[in-house]
Amino acid sequence: MNAGIGDRLEQSPDFRFIAENDGLFFVHRSGRRVRIDAVGRATWESLPGARDEVLAHLRERLAVPERMARDFIEILIAAGIAIPASAHGGMETGPARAETSRKGAIPARSGGENGPPAAASELGKPGASGLVSAVVVTYRGEAHIRACLSSLLAQTCRELEIIVVDNASRDRTAEIVAREFPGVRLVRVRKNLHYAGGINLGVREARGEYCFVLNDDTEIDPACVEMLRLRLVADDRAAAAVPVMRFFDLRHFVNGIGNHIKGRGWGSDNFIGAVDLGGFDALGEVPSACFGAVLIRRKAFEDTGPVDRGYTAYYEDVDWSFRARIRGWRIVPEGRAVVYHKFGGSWKPGPRKLRLVVRNRLRLVLKLFWGKTKSDYLKSYVKEDIKTFLSLLGKKDWGSALVYPEAYVSLLASLPFILWLRLGIMRRRDRGVGAADLPGPAEGYPILTDDEGNPLLEAGAYFRHYIWACERGRRP
Repeated sequence: MNAGIGDRLEQSPDFRFIAENDGLFFVHRSGRRVRIDAVGRATWESLPGARDEVLAHLRERLAVPERMARDFIEILIAAGIAIPASAHGGMETGPARAETSRKGAIPARSGGENGPPAAASELGKPGASGLVSAVVVTYRGEAHIRACLSSLLAQTCRELEIIVVDNASRDRTAEIVAREFPGVRLVRVRKNLHYAGGINLGVREARGEYCFVLNDDTEIDPACVEMLRLRLVADDRAAAAVPVMRFFDLRHFVNGIGNHIKGRGWGSDNFIGAVDLGGFDALGEVPSACFGAVLIRRKAFEDTGPVDRGYTAYYEDVDWSFRARIRGWRIVPEGRAVVYHKFGGSWKPGPRKLRLVVRNRLRLVLKLFWGKTKSDYLKSYVKEDIKTFLSLLGKKDWGSALVYPEAYVSLLASLPFILWLRLGIMRRRDRGVGAADLPGPAEGYPILTDDEGNPLLEAGAYFRHYIWACERGRRP
């Protein structure tokens, strides 16, 4: 088969293929892995070549339906794993390589040319129309804070003030902000307020009509804030708008676009592990916002109330989102806004994280759910916890097993306060919101990662998600 040079594909130099005892992987130069199967391997080994040549070679090796084979090639292109050859015969490099790899696969995320946002002294009065206050909550963030703030300063949104809440860091975070970013307002606290407390303090200090809450281990696309602001301007019942968060290293794979909970297991980011094929612009609503990056309407924040510090970490963003929904607000996505996140950069797996997650999902249900929905979630969670606890005891994993009774003791100790909070929320809830409406359409968001958090590009993931995502991309 003959094809023009622009149709030829190569293996990306950013990835290599490895086969190990526990599976097949594409390994990014950063060390991050993507788990694959025989289809991914055969596609990789069919490169270089024109698309039709790669397709023919793939189908010769494996009995793969033509539609699936074509889709896999397009997915690898969108993931930056297979890349087009340039017109002069070499390979394109840099960000443009992946962004132009497939027409319609990943829309260009171009920033404007308006320069950095105005300095704080140039901004209007509190509540000025369109003013956005970026609130970055940091704790021991010296490894991340420079890149995060630099990306904020490069935003095309001109009406932007930047506030950093330093949660009693013992490293050089506050020093870096004060010395290198004089236009940024630094709020230092003597005692760690944790993420929820830091958000509340930052919002109180903010003057904007909108508050852009952001993790310190992120970098954002230049047009991100403006796209989110336009999304909220277009929907006056939207409490918050969430961007597409992508993994910092695997930049074409989704970290999340909002999040959700289910009747079993932990809460999860929506579409985590998926290749961003550019179809998220069609999403109308998500169950809840991830507070790793979210633009919140100040009016909705004041109506819903502050973030609940009782969670410490995990589920506090779901709690706030569900309280907003109880008040009749919506949580909306903006597929054109992109944030790159160092997933797991702040909280590492361990007993403390497990204890918080076990406790907090029960706290959420006891505080906000009612009727059959409440009883169904409680029964499912308690049953799952007992089963896991007994399994850990059987494995003699005493440290992990002990986490479960500790989490329940902590929950019971705070139960009177939780019920008091619940009483106030239920008195103010919008009577048009039913119990079954609260979690939102949580079953429509596949988790496309393995147990180690590696994105999945294999047949199971294809039939759970990509077959539909690719079909949407083929529609006019």
